[in-house]
Amino acid sequence: MQIYLDHSATTPPRPEVIAKMQAVMAEAWGNPSSLHVWGQRSAMAIEVARLQVAQLINAPHPESIIFTAGGTEADNLALLGIARQYETPQHLVISSVEHAAIAEPVRQLEQQGWQVTRLLVNSQGRLNPIDLVAALQSNTVLVSIIYGQSEVGTLQPLAELAHIAKAHRVLVHTDAVQVAGRLPIDVEQLPVDLLSCRPTNSTGPKEAAHCTSGKGWS
Repeated sequence: MQIYLDHSATTPPRPEVIAKMQAVMAEAWGNPSSLHVWGQRSAMAIEVARLQVAQLINAPHPESIIFTAGGTEADNLALLGIARQYETPQHLVISSVEHAAIAEPVRQLEQQGWQVTRLLVNSQGRLNPIDLVAALQSNTVLVSIIYGQSEVGTLQPLAELAHIAKAHRVLVHTDAVQVAGRLPIDVEQLPVDLLSCRPTNSTGPKEAAHCTSGKGWS
């Protein structure tokens, strides 16, 4: 008998998820950009999903939800989308325990001249907010902190970290892939500007309907 324990990598989809996917593929298979009825069925299915994601994280504006092809793309879109707004390299802050979806593009930015501060964690894998205060600079443009670490499960004091960054007028992104759908997230209360999540880690479809949420709720 085999027992699957790798739920941090992906979770088996629930029967009702499979049934819904089968129904959508059978009934809403049109191009959502088309004006005919088949396209409009598909477009409606996407907008319903967008609304459901917004409700999951209490985002008041569903249009702030952007679907991507996966969690890595969602993180890359948030990080590089901010970085490419600047003509010259700036400074950003991440933790030393980020997923490769953040760590690798940050390494590439570093090779392009960006300054990067990687905050260390304690023996429990948790950041000290005081270290973030010390790391912020006049040219810091983004703080990206993973919400729940994928290997050891440590939750970061994200609200406190985000409040510190916002007090210095610095944008905040969080990789919440391991948290969304497992713990409550309320972006009306959590002061982040961008949040990445995906359904794969909460019994949803693998590699589908991943999203990055811009701070359209502010």
